Amino acid sequence: MVETKEKKVAIFLNIKNIVQKEMVEKRCHEFREVADVYIGKRRSNCIESLGIDIEASYKDYEYVVMINPFEAREFETEGSIVQRESFYINNLLGSVSELKEEIELLEKNKFEGMLVSRMDYIKAYAVSNYEKWKDYYEAVDAFNEENELQVILSEKKAPIQVENGCAIIKTKALEEIEKTKYGELSTELLSYVLPVYMQSRGFLPSYFMRKDLLKNNNIGYTALHHYSETNVGHNLQICSRYYYDFGEGFVEDEENEIKKIIKFWTKDKVAFKIPVPEGVKAIGFHPCDGFMCVCAETCVEEEGVEIQNVNAQHFEKEDVFLTHKPEYVLTGDFQKYDMLTITMENISVFWSEHDFKYEIDNYIMGKENEINHKAWAIEELQGKLEEAETELATIKNSKAWRFISGYRRMKNRIFRK
Repeated sequence: MVETKEKKVAIFLNIKNIVQKEMVEKRCHEFREVADVYIGKRRSNCIESLGIDIEASYKDYEYVVMINPFEAREFETEGSIVQRESFYINNLLGSVSELKEEIELLEKNKFEGMLVSRMDYIKAYAVSNYEKWKDYYEAVDAFNEENELQVILSEKKAPIQVENGCAIIKTKALEEIEKTKYGELSTELLSYVLPVYMQSRGFLPSYFMRKDLLKNNNIGYTALHHYSETNVGHNLQICSRYYYDFGEGFVEDEENEIKKIIKFWTKDKVAFKIPVPEGVKAIGFHPCDGFMCVCAETCVEEEGVEIQNVNAQHFEKEDVFLTHKPEYVLTGDFQKYDMLTITMENISVFWSEHDFKYEIDNYIMGKENEINHKAWAIEELQGKLEEAETELATIKNSKAWRFISGYRRMKNRIFRK
């Protein structure tokens, strides 16, 4: 049996509702040195396998990484599902070292029974369509009362839950759960029942975030916070910097910074105001520090000033920065301005190479699907054209066509006369 920090760990993966099946399976297999990996293809009603049809029990392990995604809602696009998928998988399985750190967080606090992601990353943007707790409150409350768990629940405040079926579970918190009356659980109902049961036994489910997300977490919570709210803002604070060249080279100044709050997965126009001191020859600009990013349609509003990317790949209207220190340089006639405005149609930030790779893979996949669709459409039209040409040739070779052709020639001679 493979162990992490002398603790037995397993990954329970249900690929039924996963879009990037091969990619996610490959990611899980990368953790075989520290965890046993079990893969199921459908949901199970057996709590002993944590809702996944696999030949394993949580009782055989001290920790289980559960990946049991929900079915997609009708209003969701495939792109949204893929984004959520990437977010949760990267949080749980960013790297072997991160998984070990997450297990250590559970080890240090005897009350912690489960680590979950902070929020439902995509559905948080459609709040009017997303009141999941109200949909499941009565069922969870009935489960709570029937099993005499004595956990205080409120329809207005959802408990910490297993977002999108993903969590790291200390299995000691689930001892004797098979004795409870839970009936047939959907994946989403299971996501509420598990933390409520743990809470009844003195274990407290808690949020976690990867360290590289903490750097710019504008809320300011640490990786393990017992009292964080469920509806955390879906924004990220980025720090942009600018610096000047007065003829002797650029001098970076830590005080010259602009802090912006940007939204994930949205395309909002962003503007940066940069003061212009007297005698400046050139201005350096970092759109964001510490992150790779894509900046779309970057320009300077003032005439006579040009902006060029220093270390980006340019594609059509976008600058793709594959560095954690993206950089632009502004040149031109600064004398008539005391302030410059740099605008971007949008800026997309990537926390790590994993996130960027997922985005590129998804982009390539979309383009390949688009090309395949167009190729299929061309092939279909080509087939119809060939059918039409065959039909036309058949008509032209028919007696009726020859008769009509003769009639037309005769009519043309008469009218010409």
